[in-house]
Amino acid sequence: MYKLVALDLDGTLLTSDNKISDRTKQVIRHLASQGVIIALASGRTMSGIRGIIDELSLKRGVLYVIACNGAQVWCEASQRFIANQMLSSEDIRFIRQWGRLIGMACYAQHAGELVVECNRHIKINACYYSRLGIKVTTDDFLLNTSVPKLAFIDNKTSIDYLTHNIPDKIIEMYQCVRSEPNYFELMSIGVNKGEACRILAGYLGIVSDEILAIGNEMNDCEMLRYAGKGIAMDNADEVVKRCADDITASNDEDGVAKAIIRFCLN
Repeated sequence: MYKLVALDLDGTLLTSDNKISDRTKQVIRHLASQGVIIALASGRTMSGIRGIIDELSLKRGVLYVIACNGAQVWCEASQRFIANQMLSSEDIRFIRQWGRLIGMACYAQHAGELVVECNRHIKINACYYSRLGIKVTTDDFLLNTSVPKLAFIDNKTSIDYLTHNIPDKIIEMYQCVRSEPNYFELMSIGVNKGEACRILAGYLGIVSDEILAIGNEMNDCEMLRYAGKGIAMDNADEVVKRCADDITASNDEDGVAKAIIRFCLN
């Protein structure tokens, strides 16, 4: 029996229209009622995950959150972070400067909105791909306040190019991941969902073999490999599927519910 089930959100737990099906909610609640711990593991910030926490309505004692691609590990029962790895102001200035050099806007999230530097030479395209409001500012303090991650958000062609042309210096200094087709994100070196699962497992006193993880994007690969059982969604990229032990149905076909029933409840 798995003691911890780690669930990616977008493209995994959530359908294409950003909802959790009634069947999936029912299965997760049944699993949690048996004492299995649920960890919501996402590239989103804590504020972006809070609505999903409320919707699932699980008891606080069985719910944990892995946010910002693993930079933050949150305990819902104690209302505190188990881990919270932030980019420093110096890191943020360096990454923003790199953004200027490549002509792409660099975004940080503060209080439910994306904050981006005012620069008339760089297009602000996140409005096409994010539901968050965008604050364009010259406020140096706000732009460089410590955050768990920074993101480049743009059309798929631009993110494709960025993904394949990252300077070695950036790769050596930061954890880089494409979390969605239109998102390329940077965190402190060593931050990923797999490492966050390791931290959470240590906190809970369990081993990796007791973890089942489900995901669909590149930022889920380390988590799928770390878990005793890694499950890729049918809608996942082929690279992600190769990291997994098994494949379930798509996010629009109750893939999470089917995987839980198959591996945890039978």
